[in-house]
Amino acid sequence: MANFNNYKELPLWTSSLDLMQSVYRLLAILPSPEEFHLADLIKKTVVEVPAHIAKGAKKAKNEAEFAEYLDQANSYLFALKAQLNILSDLGLETPKNIIKNQIKPLRLELLLTKRMLEKTRFNDIS
Repeated sequence: MANFNNYKELPLWTSSLDLMQSVYRLLAILPSPEEFHLADLIKKTVVEVPAHIAKGAKKAKNEAEFAEYLDQANSYLFALKAQLNILSDLGLETPKNIIKNQIKPLRLELLLTKRMLEKTRFNDIS
């Protein structure tokens, strides 16, 4: 049985928290929630990224299951990117920077971690 309790040591965990903080800082400068309902949706989406990493670390029984949680975190990153693109379309520059400097690298970290898990899993077979 795999042990993922050290997920907080993974670079992708720290990156997901950094992303969440950047998004929350961005949302703090938006108009009031009554005027900007998209902010609530974005908050819910960005929180799901580290939440799925942590949930996978707790619930996954093996590398393959943990990789599934990483896929779910990646799905939330896709949704977040779309939501931030909507903000960019409204004339804000900061969302583009978050997409370029944080979301894209975090997606790469998720992919590399998944590949590492797959390599470990397949090495166990031989």
